[in-house]
Amino acid sequence: MDLKYFEKIVKIFDDSSASEFSIEEEGLKIYISAKLDEAEYPQQVPAYAPPMPQHLAAPAPAAAPIQQATPAAEATPSDNALDGTVEITTPMVGTFYAAPSPEAGPYVKVGSHISVGDTVCIVEAMKLMNEIESEVSGTIVKIVGENGKPVEFGQLLFI
Repeated sequence: MDLKYFEKIVKIFDDSSASEFSIEEEGLKIYISAKLDEAEYPQQVPAYAPPMPQHLAAPAPAAAPIQQATPAAEATPSDNALDGTVEITTPMVGTFYAAPSPEAGPYVKVGSHISVGDTVCIVEAMKLMNEIESEVSGTIVKIVGENGKPVEFGQLLFI
């Protein structure tokens, strides 16, 4: 199946108000359901949400919440160092996996050199493990995707 065709089907489904979708074509069956278990997929706040005006914002809490450190956060470059970089995004909705199996090491780490066609991660969609290949050559400067977490179409995974 052509990946672009699949992406179009998912986009049409996402833009609709349907809760289920099924198609059978040339012996291939696709079933998509928007029914999610809230406990399994917690609500995510988009990273691009506009800031709340100061006069509407609640006062800051007395103590800032503790954020869990990720391996990518240990070697995060400053925002100025990210000028001129390229973003690698996910071509589909699914679950992000940094390694081919739980026992294996990640495909890439911060500082890893990648070439066009190198596998950088896996996105599981409808029980299929899809290897995501790099479309650019360069060095990984930041890993944004979180292992085992859901990702949306076009979501940033690597810089």
